[in-house]
Amino acid sequence: MPINSNIKKLNIIQICRWLMFPAPIVAIYYFKYGLTMKDLFMIQAVSSIMIAVFEIPTGYISDKFGRKKSLFYGLIISLLGFIIIGTSFGFTGFLIGEMFLGLGVTFISGSDSAILYETFKELNRTEDYGKAEAKFQSLHHLGEFAGVVIGGFIAAYSFRATYSFRSLFILIAIIAAYKLIEPTQAENTSEDKPKIWSSALTHTKNLWYIFGISAFIFAFMIIGFWYVQPILKKEAIPIIAFGVVFAVFKLVAFISARYSASITNKIKISGSIALMIFLIALGYTGICFFEGYIRLLFIIPFYIVGGLYMPIMNSALNQRIDSKSRATVLSINNLFGRLVFSILAPMVGFYSDINGMNATFLYISLIIVALGSILWIAFFIKNRNFNGTS
Repeated sequence: MPINSNIKKLNIIQICRWLMFPAPIVAIYYFKYGLTMKDLFMIQAVSSIMIAVFEIPTGYISDKFGRKKSLFYGLIISLLGFIIIGTSFGFTGFLIGEMFLGLGVTFISGSDSAILYETFKELNRTEDYGKAEAKFQSLHHLGEFAGVVIGGFIAAYSFRATYSFRSLFILIAIIAAYKLIEPTQAENTSEDKPKIWSSALTHTKNLWYIFGISAFIFAFMIIGFWYVQPILKKEAIPIIAFGVVFAVFKLVAFISARYSASITNKIKISGSIALMIFLIALGYTGICFFEGYIRLLFIIPFYIVGGLYMPIMNSALNQRIDSKSRATVLSINNLFGRLVFSILAPMVGFYSDINGMNATFLYISLIIVALGSILWIAFFIKNRNFNGTS
């Protein structure tokens, strides 16, 4: 079977992974079995800790033992997590299930993008990778869009059925992952394996300016996402319409991801990063100064960035790292983003509770403009020494 079949299989895996049928009702599902908001946030915190702790070790496992194996076992672990959550009746079962999901994410993180890049590299088609990565990431958002819409209809019949259908599509992804072909570019010899960590640490030292700006964008993007539901509630959007509104936002992210390669080709990666910083600042500023339904328009910039972020940052990193430590370096980048978010989010939440959303968003927008400009200048200066498409 030709290695270019990996491209189709990875696309199947991506869309199956992100058909999040339970997404519209996951909180309601937990509340149905006696959980409180505190319980819900505790479960999510444990899941985030699992991801942070295992992000780099599983990236190393992917580089040492193969991207295919890491992706395959990550999907199996995720399947177990959805089965456990879908058949549980209380806090302990839901917690265990979310822990499995967190662990599964770390095995998958970086491995899917790494195997996609290595496939194009082995085919001597690296110039086509940018468009393929853009399509790959856009399927993430298309899957979420379809999952939110379809999941609402499934939930009308049964909450648990959303997890049953979710598990079915993860099983399809597992079958596709099993049939992937490991690129020879990604296969490390026994002599190379001890060099994975040294290579990854060297890249981490040399690419600090990408890790920094990537974590900065990721953290403020995710913080913005967490404020969407409170904004919808404040503007008196009916709960029944939440799914439709989120579906529209997911569609925006899908379109953004789909055309990210075209944007990068026109304004390069440095210009694309500047665009993401501008859009995030615009979102916070608009929500701060406007009231009523017009506020909803300023949520859109966050979802545009949500579509652009992964294709652009993965492309920036993949151009600068070698094969033997690719998944480890991508995992380190993901870890930095989660750590910065974990540090900033509680402080933002604490300040918001005391001073309100508007004051919080005003200060956030000022921080984004100031710190974002500094990080972008560092990227621009460093980037001049790199002979790539940046």
